[in-house]
Amino acid sequence: MKKLMILIGAIMILPIAIAQPTINSVSDAPDPVEVPGYNNITADITGATNAYVEIYYPNSTLKGNYSMTNIPTTTWYYNSTYAYPSPLGTYTYVVKAYDGADWAESSSYTFTLQDTTSPSSSISAITPYWRNSSATINASATDNYAVSNVSLWYRYSSDNSSWGTWTFFGKDEITPWQWNFNFPDGEGYYEFYSIANDTSANTESKTTADAIAGYDASPPSSSVDSMAYWYNTLPVVITATANDVLSGVKEVTLYYRYSANNATWQPWNIFSTDTSSPWQWNFNAPNGDGYYQFYTIARDNANNIESAPPAADEDSAIDTHAPTTIINPSGGYVSPSSSITLNATDTPAGVNATYYRIWNGSWSPAPGTGYGKSNNFSIYSGAFSLNTAGTNYVEFYSDDKLGNEETTHNVTFTVDNLPPAISGISVNPPTQVSGGYVNISCDVSDAGAGVDKVYLVILYPCGSGECNFSMNYISCHTYYLNQTYTTIGTYSFKIVAHDNACNWASSSIYNFTITGPNSPPLTSCILDPASPSGENGWYLDNVNVTLNATDPDGDTIVYTKYRIDGGSWINYNGTFTISDEGEHLLEFYSADNKGNIENIKSVSIKIDKSEPFVTLERPIPGYLYLFDRAIWPLATGNTVIIGRIVVRAIAIDQHSSIANVSFYVNGYLQNIDTAYPYEWIWRGWIGYAYIHVVAYNKAGLYEETDPLLVYMISL
Repeated sequence: MKKLMILIGAIMILPIAIAQPTINSVSDAPDPVEVPGYNNITADITGATNAYVEIYYPNSTLKGNYSMTNIPTTTWYYNSTYAYPSPLGTYTYVVKAYDGADWAESSSYTFTLQDTTSPSSSISAITPYWRNSSATINASATDNYAVSNVSLWYRYSSDNSSWGTWTFFGKDEITPWQWNFNFPDGEGYYEFYSIANDTSANTESKTTADAIAGYDASPPSSSVDSMAYWYNTLPVVITATANDVLSGVKEVTLYYRYSANNATWQPWNIFSTDTSSPWQWNFNAPNGDGYYQFYTIARDNANNIESAPPAADEDSAIDTHAPTTIINPSGGYVSPSSSITLNATDTPAGVNATYYRIWNGSWSPAPGTGYGKSNNFSIYSGAFSLNTAGTNYVEFYSDDKLGNEETTHNVTFTVDNLPPAISGISVNPPTQVSGGYVNISCDVSDAGAGVDKVYLVILYPCGSGECNFSMNYISCHTYYLNQTYTTIGTYSFKIVAHDNACNWASSSIYNFTITGPNSPPLTSCILDPASPSGENGWYLDNVNVTLNATDPDGDTIVYTKYRIDGGSWINYNGTFTISDEGEHLLEFYSADNKGNIENIKSVSIKIDKSEPFVTLERPIPGYLYLFDRAIWPLATGNTVIIGRIVVRAIAIDQHSSIANVSFYVNGYLQNIDTAYPYEWIWRGWIGYAYIHVVAYNKAGLYEETDPLLVYMISL
């Protein structure tokens, strides 16, 4: 608003007349001033050397006293720019002029500082687009003066096509303009814009979105597609199906774990991640042949990750290698009795079959008449032997249950069917004093596989033992053993040899004698029967005893004595009989005419000719039993059992003792008890039955009770 003031001077009659500057006019433009903007105050002043303008804020406080610029000769101006935070409203100003001596002052003038321009704002781009939790949304806002606040508005769509109404979310009154947006309408698509207000109550107007975002909090799902179980080539192509209803699948990761035995599993490992459909992997069995399990985990574009499944999606086994077959022996010399075995192993599929064929002048089976490769082989079912002397070839291989086929092996055997030849057996000396050396030597040769081992088998006097000794090799087929012997008596020996093809040869029996000065007699005991007729070393009849005494020095036997069970010593005059039942200790010895007395020898003899005693203690004939309790005798004389009962027998044997008691029902064995009390719990019978028991002693004799007829009701 402008004001124009016309100054009218009054002529005053003073004693002394004084001249002053003259402010002819004052104006300002523009008025009002739109911030940010400038205001120019202009005055026409006559006779001034300086001019000033005093400007007051809308609240009447002094803004400042500013020097004005002169445009000769009478024009003076002051130009000022106004912006935030200069207060809005009506400013007041006064122009003052000075001529070096006096001042002149104008009336008050005004201009208005205003803001009528709306602010502007926009939502910053939201990245990434898809979110699975609340998002921080930022906005920028500007105003020609000052922004007071910014409001966030959104609208929602479940299908990114049909949109809801714009909804106020929140107002931020402090920069930075920011909101924590929690996607209040749930999963779906969102559009956003901001509305700014300035301090002059100007409000931004907007109808279109500034930014967009999607909200997806649900994880995707995936699974390995159905697979075959067995594979024998690599790589194995594994595919998967993955789904996500909103943001879409971003990637799928294949997990695997390995077991060598399909029982103990290693931890799960990542194989690789596929980032584009179709979801597919070329699995190369990182742990080699064995058992594998698989599952997948998908990630969607909102970074939701699928949980691992509780169990594997698919199982498979990979076997890319042929079996390994070992032949034993692995070639060389064999005899017709030698067993040749083939042992094939294969993991994890397992061996399907092992094949072999034999050449000993021609192939067996004949080519084209068998099985396996080109129908040339037999199927191996167990150990076999080679019967044709000379060179034999054995070819063999195995395949597994997936068709992996081993390379054919060829092994050469030489069949030797002749045992070594033993000759030139000599004993030096044939009679030797106790403690002296006896050298036994022989010649052993083998024209085929060659001699492997030669043994001297010696039977010591009086059946006191047999020993095998390896003989020493000299040269030219000669073997020997030179050692001392202390036991007095006649020794028997033979030579046993085998070759490298396991052919055995045995010589005839030879003898040598070891003697000793003043050696005592040697007494042997012969029993008739020679071995016990019962069990556990028990005789079931009388035992006849014959004692034979010899002297290694040829001295005369003066006497032979014996005693039974620690009784008095009796001179032996010929065969005698032990007939008493029980366990007996027979002791005996002999003496020669040089006063040499043999150490006492002993033999244990056990005789039991009597069957054991046995009787049925429970149930008592003619009684009623109720659940294992004897109630009373029945007038009918019948034996009746209701419920289960403990059947008990009394068994006694005075000699060899009881071995066991057997319980029978209707002639069928039900139970065997080996320890006192001899019992059996009988249940589960309805109707009549005969029961009896049989007692066995340790000599093998037995006795049984008469059958007892009972009537039983037991479930």
